[in-house]
Formats: sequence, structure tokens, C-alpha cells
Amino acid sequence: MIFKPQDIRDIADKINNGQLGIVATDTLWGFIGLATEENFERLSTIKNKKNTPFLMLTSSLDRLKGWCPTTSRVLDAFMDKVWPGPTTLLLPAGSQVPGYISQGRDTIGVRVPSYIPIWFLLTLVEGPVFSTSVNLVGEQPVQDIKECPQDIVTQVDFVCTVFPPLSGTASAIVDCSVTPFKVIRGQIDL
Repeated sequence: MIFKPQDIRDIADKINNGQLGIVATDTLWGFIGLATEENFERLSTIKNKKNTPFLMLTSSLDRLKGWCPTTSRVLDAFMDKVWPGPTTLLLPAGSQVPGYISQGRDTIGVRVPSYIPIWFLLTLVEGPVFSTSVNLVGEQPVQDIKECPQDIVTQVDFVCTVFPPLSGTASAIVDCSVTPFKVIRGQIDL
């Protein structure tokens, strides 16, 4: 797969300017935007999903300092095993996590993708980023962006089609806030 770095920089500029859009991720087509309260409200409205947190995509857990304090060697070793990659971890939320992000929960979902285009994009974005699959609550995620409902497309600021999703499969989810860790979705060796 070939992509132009400038195309990725252009998308990063849009995200850094507060725009909300759709991009291909390491898993599925996903909504993406800076983790602002305004974008949280917009995304909640588009997905018809109220009072539910969205996952955070990042190029490195270091970019979420204060949001996900990790103190366990077991957790650090597990993160090294699954990241970068298509696994979302529910991590204890640090004291700096805004309430609109955690939605009253004591965890936040975080994924560090290995797919070069989305990873490169995340290195260029100047803050934490929300993401979630492109679909309405209760519906299957969009597999082909050409079939994305227009009522979704018209509510975002951009759709990036310069690279496709890597797998077309939702990420595994592991709750790392409990001992032992618990697989919530997908299959993964703990």
C-alpha cells in the first residue's frame, strides 16, 4: 500500500484544527477527532450514543501522561506484548482525565495501532484523539466507505480515503483494571 505523507499531514492539520472526520484505522473505518468536549458531543450525536466513552488512539502511551498511570510490571509487560497492534486496553483512568472522556467510569480505552498510516497520523496530532467505529448504535460497522450512510458523512468535516482499513475486524478489548485481566471482546492470549 502506498500513501503520500503529505496526505496524512493534511488530515493531521484538520484534526489539529478541531475537525471531526472518518479515517481508516488498523481495524475498521473510524471516526477521529481531538478529544475535546465539543467533539465528544458531536460524536455522541452522530452515533446516537449517549453517556458512553469512546476509545483513545495514540501513537504512544507516553502521549497520554497523567491519563493512564501504569505502575504494574505485569501491565507494562502485557502492553509491550500487544502494542502496537489491534488491541484496545481498558486502563485505570488517571486524575487528569476529563469527566466527559471517562463518563464517570474509572477506566479509559486506549489503543496504539501498528498500521503505519494511522500511526504516522497520530504522531502528527497535537493531543489525545477519540475514535470509534463508523456505525450507529446497534448497527454493524461500515466495511466499505462508499456504502457509509450519507446522514453520517454529512455530519463530519472530512472523510480520508487515501488508505484502507488494515483488517476490517474490530479490535480485541481487554480490561486491564482487574486482576487477572479480562478479555471483553475478541480472542487474545493473556
